[in-house]
Amino acid sequence: MSEKMENNKTTPVKRILDYTIERDKEFQPMPMEHVAAAPYFDSHADVLEQAQSNYGCAMDAILELTDNPIDAGAKNINILLTFEDNDEPIIVISDDGKGMDATIVKDRYFLIRKDPNARSSTSLGKWGMGAKGALAYLGGRAQAYSKLSGMVGNIVYGQNYDGICDVDAPVAIINPQNFPEEYADMENCWLAWNTYDQGTMVIIRDLRPAVAADCKNNGRAAFVKELEERIGLAYGRNFISKGINFRINGKLIKAIDI
Repeated sequence: MSEKMENNKTTPVKRILDYTIERDKEFQPMPMEHVAAAPYFDSHADVLEQAQSNYGCAMDAILELTDNPIDAGAKNINILLTFEDNDEPIIVISDDGKGMDATIVKDRYFLIRKDPNARSSTSLGKWGMGAKGALAYLGGRAQAYSKLSGMVGNIVYGQNYDGICDVDAPVAIINPQNFPEEYADMENCWLAWNTYDQGTMVIIRDLRPAVAADCKNNGRAAFVKELEERIGLAYGRNFISKGINFRINGKLIKAIDI
């Protein structure tokens, strides 16, 4: 290989940096090959650690993530504690809300806020760390799939591994025309855990040891029971009683009035 060709050779990290170096430009969804490089980006460890410490237990983090579907107008919110083929536990949260476009998926789940003074003066709120902190508390690998109302045949997809991004977010729009194999895989994944034509699904893998222990057989029944009670209490009066359905592992949760 010539010296010139070697110098022009790009790594996945360099491709992402080249793609996103204009920090103030309008966000555009990335090509799938750029999204695949997301594992290289973990930054702001101090902010992430602080965000994780904001949650006392896995249930607090799960409740944080169930707020997003309510904001999106969901009538059905499902929490699934299940297992991969290798018996590793995962958490899946899905809904039938209006879905999110690529910009919202980016901001909600993966990208640290570029302007820390944009919304809140609180130590975590100014970084937009609510859902990001909850994901980081629960596991090391997060994937978000969203089908936006009116965008038939498109899946907004984002992912990250053990971190948050401050360059730009690893988010793509996948359809059968531009990425047929990836679209087929994502559609199969969607149908495996989500029966709705629109909405958002978040999958959390590589669960933290304490969270994984709660989701495995020894502690699973007690964990699910307590989570049912927490959701029944947290959302009972304002949401469940008004027709928003929460399910855990397929079981409809009843409102608990205190």
